Amino acid sequence: MVGFPTETEEEFEDSLHVVKQIHFDEVTVFPYDPKEATPASEMTPQIDKQTILRRMHKAQDVFKRAGIKTFTSCPN
Repeated sequence: MVGFPTETEEEFEDSLHVVKQIHFDEVTVFPYDPKEATPASEMTPQIDKQTILRRMHKAQDVFKRAGIKTFTSCPN
């Protein structure tokens, strides 16, 4: 999940590093989507959509270069 509330740039980069180190065969990269009346929807700061989109693209690129198959939704 990319862009969970309070996720810092450093935490995002750490997540990329962990996935590369483990070297999963495939991963699904998906954006955080706030759901009304959930604890996460009340957390601050919320990550803006542009940052989430940028992080998604970066994660996909990093994983692709590492030879990790990447999906943006669950494969059938």
